[in-house]
Amino acid sequence: FGHVEQGRHREDLRFRARRVSKALERVKTKQSNWQDRMEAGEWLEGQEAGDDLDAKLRAEGIGAGGGGGASDVLARLKARQGS
Repeated sequence: FGHVEQGRHREDLRFRARRVSKALERVKTKQSNWQDRMEAGEWLEGQEAGDDLDAKLRAEGIGAGGGGGASDVLARLKARQGS
């Protein structure tokens, strides 16, 4: 009779271990999803800040749409220093 109880006890422990393992996996998944969302938010903030920087550079005649290449930008900066 004692062997039967031991067998049930072992089975109960295995069942609980599986439940705990599954719960741990769910927690890990939620943490991973949260981390992914945080990283995406940080990336988006960086992109928005970068857009702001791009606008400032264009306003100064530097970058895409500013016209001319690096030598033109250098000439404009030298001209400003001379003024």
